[in-house]
Amino acid sequence: MPSHIHHIAVEVRDAEKSAEFYCGLLGFERGARFDFPERKRTIIFVKLGETCLEFLQDADTEAAVDNPKQVGFKHVCLHTTDVDGEVERLRAAGAKITTEPFDTAINSRIAFLEDPDGLMLELWQDK
Repeated sequence: MPSHIHHIAVEVRDAEKSAEFYCGLLGFERGARFDFPERKRTIIFVKLGETCLEFLQDADTEAAVDNPKQVGFKHVCLHTTDVDGEVERLRAAGAKITTEPFDTAINSRIAFLEDPDGLMLELWQDK
């Protein structure tokens, strides 16, 4: 039986730009980079706590279909102790905030922002 999730792969347009965003603004640690020129592929790993993301960049990457109800992963949620403060810090750094902080019916305060490719990130604060 599996013991834990090793990583989550995310197809991106620019692996370096994504790594800079996640490490510079969100506190992820940069991991290994692999370049495969013959396949026109770059892979960069970043890690936050025990969670590892694998950014995959290919020459022919296309934007995702804009359908919020399609089957698949919806967003990555990042825990914080101060959603409002994080939103202000990220906004000042140029991040695109898509949903302002609000209290939920499940005892949390959340907000949403986009990464450089428009992928949705949630900020979560326990109440």
